[in-house]
Amino acid sequence: MRILHTGPFEVGSFTESRRRAFEKLGHEVIGLDQVPYFRNPRLPFMIRKAQMHSHIGPGVWRYNRDIRKRARDAKPDLIYVDVGAHLWPETVADLRTTGAQIVHFTGEDFAFRTYFYRHLFKAVPLYDVHVIVLPPSRPYLEERGARKIIMSAP
Repeated sequence: MRILHTGPFEVGSFTESRRRAFEKLGHEVIGLDQVPYFRNPRLPFMIRKAQMHSHIGPGVWRYNRDIRKRARDAKPDLIYVDVGAHLWPETVADLRTTGAQIVHFTGEDFAFRTYFYRHLFKAVPLYDVHVIVLPPSRPYLEERGARKIIMSAP
């Protein structure tokens, strides 16, 4: 299976561990690391902070553009999104046109900093599956039209 996997691929992170697990299971993984888009040291500190917390700025725009391009070029069977807060609903809608299944994984508590998830909340019904590790996340997704929610161990 060809998987487009996006998230913060930092050494030692759970996201990186999932990417490696997909590869060990024999899948072809095309990665798109979020880290360079949001932690670019060439950008002023305040712009980096704005991008990480309010999801506006040049890195956010480039990330959304690049995942669309990567999906069109790679033609994946599955798009696996770790940390979907930075993806615009329009981007997720565009990803759906690829025919790939779209899975969103989150270990987040949506009750904290709800403004942080405003794009994700609008895109909830566009994902085929949401994989969660915190039971309190379920009602936030259900209220916004989640198609399917799977509870996983952290």
